[in-house]
Order: sequence, then structure tokens, then C-alpha cells
Amino acid sequence: MKKRNWLIGGLAAVVLCAAGLVYFAIPVPVVRNAAQAEILFIRYNCNGADDLVLIDEGFDQEAILAYLSTCKERRTIHTMLNYMMGDVELHIWLKDGEKVKNVMLGNLNYSYRDTGSLKHEILNPEQVKADLREILKLDSGFNPCEKAKEET
Repeated sequence: MKKRNWLIGGLAAVVLCAAGLVYFAIPVPVVRNAAQAEILFIRYNCNGADDLVLIDEGFDQEAILAYLSTCKERRTIHTMLNYMMGDVELHIWLKDGEKVKNVMLGNLNYSYRDTGSLKHEILNPEQVKADLREILKLDSGFNPCEKAKEET
């Protein structure tokens, strides 16, 4: 009887460990359902330091959300705490269904729900960043930094 309990307990532990590994190893979409998501704002780092400017108009929300739904991220066991603004080139704050989500690309390439929540590592971040720059037209004439200077 004792041997059987140990066997069942060991088997349960193996199953739980395997489920945990699968949970953290399998990539998931950055945006799960583009049709139900909306972008709340996008910020762009103009100078690589701490000068994040708001891009609040002129972007194709549907194209960005559709693209992010094709991008993958992997869960981590690390929590999102503080970060330096200079480490972020693009910061997209969106609502994915009922929950708010931050997507940060630059030296940091993570998404997270709230400060203190688990981070999700964006996979292939350089390609994601390049594609988003193209969708936002940052490499073909649109310069939110110049616009921000004009407004001040």
C-alpha cells in the first residue's frame, strides 16, 4: 500500500512537471484575437534615452493588431518590474479582450499585463520591430519626433 502511494505521488509529480514545462515552452500569439483587441496608445523612443513620444494618430490599428496576432511570445518565470525608458524603442499599450497588455520592443523585448506580473519574451524581436517600424511608416518619412517638437 505504501509503495503504491509513493508510485502515485511520483507519477503525479512527473505529470505536473511536464505540464509546467509545456506551459512555459509552447509559444503563444502576442495578440490572441485581433478582432477583439484595440490599441490604447503607441510610444516611440526618439533619441535612445528617455524621450518617448506618443503616436496617437495616423497608424493602421487593424494592420498592427493583425501582425501582432502572427507574432509569438514565450512565457517566462520572471516578473516585470522597473525598466529604463531608454531600453524601449516601441511601447504598444493595448487591450486584448478584457485585459490590458504592454508590448515593449528595443533592448527589452517583452510583453506583460501589470507591474509585478510574469513577462512574456517576444520571439524574433528584431524582425517584429522592423515589421512594426514599416507598418508605422517610421522608416519612410513619418517622424513622430519632429511632430512632437513642433507641438512644444
